[in-house]
Amino acid sequence: MPCPNCRHLFGYTQGALGVCANCGLSHPLTGWGAPPRQRVVVHRPGTHGFKKQEQRALGTSGSTHESEHTIGYEALGGGLKRGRSELARYIENRAPAYQEYKPDHRDHIGTGTHGNYHGTGEGSGGYRKMLRTAVEEGRPGNAVQLNQLYYGHQAGFRGSEPGRLQADRSFQRMADELDEFLYWDDNQARAKRARFDEVQRAEVNLARRGARTGRYPTRAEELAEMRRHGMIPGVEDALPASKPATSFASDIHGIPQDGDCLFHAIRNRLQFHSAGAMPDTPVHELRAQAVGFLRYDADFHATGLATYAYLSAMARPGTWGGGPEIMALAQLYGVCICVLAPGYSVSFNERARARTITIYYDGVGHYSVGPL
Repeated sequence: MPCPNCRHLFGYTQGALGVCANCGLSHPLTGWGAPPRQRVVVHRPGTHGFKKQEQRALGTSGSTHESEHTIGYEALGGGLKRGRSELARYIENRAPAYQEYKPDHRDHIGTGTHGNYHGTGEGSGGYRKMLRTAVEEGRPGNAVQLNQLYYGHQAGFRGSEPGRLQADRSFQRMADELDEFLYWDDNQARAKRARFDEVQRAEVNLARRGARTGRYPTRAEELAEMRRHGMIPGVEDALPASKPATSFASDIHGIPQDGDCLFHAIRNRLQFHSAGAMPDTPVHELRAQAVGFLRYDADFHATGLATYAYLSAMARPGTWGGGPEIMALAQLYGVCICVLAPGYSVSFNERARARTITIYYDGVGHYSVGPL
């Protein structure tokens, strides 16, 4: 019998309830008519259920490494007793996890109970509540970052012992595989999904690096991680080093006045000055790259703008771009962008002035590739 809500056939049992694998709603088993069907579960890399395979791949065992739930079961189970039902076991085994060096894992705030973790005044209970809050608010990457940053309080965590280097490799494999997991909402009696995107994957890898090195990642490290996840271009030096381009014939009618004119103009100039050597990136991808860059940019966040609202709006096609987006794309593509406007000019990323592109602004709201 299918789920009484969405007619899906598969799910999990939890006591006298059947929990749908599709919509997450729970119903008494009498409503299902028969227990929901169980799929054969093949545990994916980067999950707790994959721990044996991960240990074999690392050449380790339970004597040197232990499975670290980067979001502990207590933060996911929502009152479900650990291991007491199909659903509880699925939640635990599908949770993101990697193989941590055993001495470090045993000393972590999330392992066992701590009342004053390494003199921070913080305890395990508060730590688990923070993880749960991050998950419920749709920010699972923040929970994984917290998990890693607490390791930074442990003496010796910055060491280069082989066991710690193996844990680094295991963590990155997990981070690169992060997609989604289930957690239980006891108030609504349903299973919910939390999802990761490429931004969160990059952030958790950077958090691990910060905990292991004891310093904030450099801008170069941030950009390298963003590039590795495909958030920004892989080549910054595609434009040949040369003097700034001289004036050329106006092509203002080739730049649509559709709210995306800034990105059209920059795309046009990148292609023109690279003589086609640079991949022709669609306008919507240029916009996404600029937004992704600004999410990490400390200078942009220091402007006092309501950054979340600003970037949410800027991610939508047709939203006018301006200075922050010009600076972002100039740095991403390793160029200097000179903007000529009536009565003034301004250059962005002057360190790359050997590779300069020029766009024009009419002073009212339109960017183009020649005088207006």
